[in-house]
Amino acid sequence: KSTLLHLLGALDSPTAGVILSMFMALLISIKSFNYLKLNLKLVVVAIILIMILAIFSISSINEALLKPTISIVFFIISFFYVAILHAQFKVMNASEFTLLCKYLVLLFLLIGYIGAFFHFSFLNYGLKAKSVFPYAEPGHYALIAGLIFSGFLHITTIKWQSLILVSILALGVLFPNMTFLLYLILSISILMKWYYSLVFLTLLSLILLVLLTLNPELLAYYSSRLILTSDSSNLTALVYIQGWQEMLSALNSTHWVGVGFQMNGTQPTSAMAERIFSIAGIYKNRSDGAFLAGKIISEFGVVGIFLVALLSKQICKSFLFLKGQLNNRYLRDKKLVFSHAVVFSFIIELFFRGNGYFSPSLMFMLIFLAYIKRPQKMR
Repeated sequence: KSTLLHLLGALDSPTAGVILSMFMALLISIKSFNYLKLNLKLVVVAIILIMILAIFSISSINEALLKPTISIVFFIISFFYVAILHAQFKVMNASEFTLLCKYLVLLFLLIGYIGAFFHFSFLNYGLKAKSVFPYAEPGHYALIAGLIFSGFLHITTIKWQSLILVSILALGVLFPNMTFLLYLILSISILMKWYYSLVFLTLLSLILLVLLTLNPELLAYYSSRLILTSDSSNLTALVYIQGWQEMLSALNSTHWVGVGFQMNGTQPTSAMAERIFSIAGIYKNRSDGAFLAGKIISEFGVVGIFLVALLSKQICKSFLFLKGQLNNRYLRDKKLVFSHAVVFSFIIELFFRGNGYFSPSLMFMLIFLAYIKRPQKMR
């Protein structure tokens, strides 16, 4: 038991729960192995990725290799988890998928509204002042809920769209949480034509202005997160700046090779990291890089920049695809439209707020990215 706890302790805090959830999902979906076809291309990709992770782990000789080694094992589990759920997604018809999306949206709305008004204190949730059961904090909940909301917004009716948009705004204010507002802005930019998007965003700004004026605490919350300077005393804003500083530090200290897989945070501390330590008494979020792109580039160097560039290119392509579907989205493959919406919305986790490699939202995005990348005749 102590060995297991030690192994889990070497990983990021959300990892144990994500891995447990994956095991449960794999057990429930065991029948999926009957129609999961691991072709040669898929196997080759898996082997190459594992070799890259192993090389970048071995290069991290300045620290114990426990965390990266265990993470490679979990990466293999995650790979098959994504492959199996993708196989299930492929065989679902449009009506089954739409019904599943409705259930998921209702479930996450229920979690959000209950979490906004009730705080659970059992297990260790009592130690988390802002926990949203079963998530440790609103940001973790917002990342996965936002992807589901964003995807469904593009394949559903106006009534559902109105419910979801209003709920995203409400949850962003009730918690409060900046991530939800980012999802709201992204969704509006896609759902509406350019002119109406500007009108709607103007109205949204006026509504927020009124809410912020009536609620000084809400005003302090949002303004503190928008001031991205070293003079800020808001830890969230400082952690975000730290992510950029330590990414550059990792590139410079390793000659653009990267510090190694799961070794982010081992590079010399930045000025912002020291400022955070002076405020909080601990170093915060150095291992996850504050946002996913920062972590990938810090750990993989030039290779990481290439990977982030590839994903950014696909995000741009998904944006253009969705804008092109604005007037005829219901005439095309709903699953494809949903997939593009999820990939586009992932820009938030990539550049604004990340939880590392084993986040539910990253797994979720990879499932739909794989669907987009499949040849059209195989969808």
